[in-house]
Amino acid sequence: MGHKPRRSCGVVEIPREWSMPHCWSRIFIACLVCASMPQSWAAIACPVSLFDGKADQDGIVLSFRNKGKLPIQLLAFDCAPVRSTTVHRTTCHEETGLFFPGTDYTSSFAFAHHAGPIVVSLKEARLADGSMWLSKRDQSCRPLRVERKKKP
Repeated sequence: MGHKPRRSCGVVEIPREWSMPHCWSRIFIACLVCASMPQSWAAIACPVSLFDGKADQDGIVLSFRNKGKLPIQLLAFDCAPVRSTTVHRTTCHEETGLFFPGTDYTSSFAFAHHAGPIVVSLKEARLADGSMWLSKRDQSCRPLRVERKKKP
């Protein structure tokens, strides 16, 4: 920083440390540092597909598939009534275990609701490598509309 270019015969001489080969080495080092950082800053694609659900007076039965490449250790789901005038979502269920890629799973859980369909969506997922998928940060998942089962 304290170097001043020297002038000689009207031509500006640049100090050796500012020369092009030295700049390329700095650029190369910067690229190596960026490439070695964890990819947690990149948006993660939705790791789960919600493909079937049923609701009755006692709770919800939800079917899903891990569509990622890594096993999933934790899933958190949000639930909200479809006819809600406000967007009031609550975490209605957390599922832990090892959910392997390409496998279908079914989970049932208690959820008290009065009437009408419910929208279930994935709120967060912890992958086996420790990374977190978050609905507020990453690529969103398609929510599932769960219809209430009619009484016979």
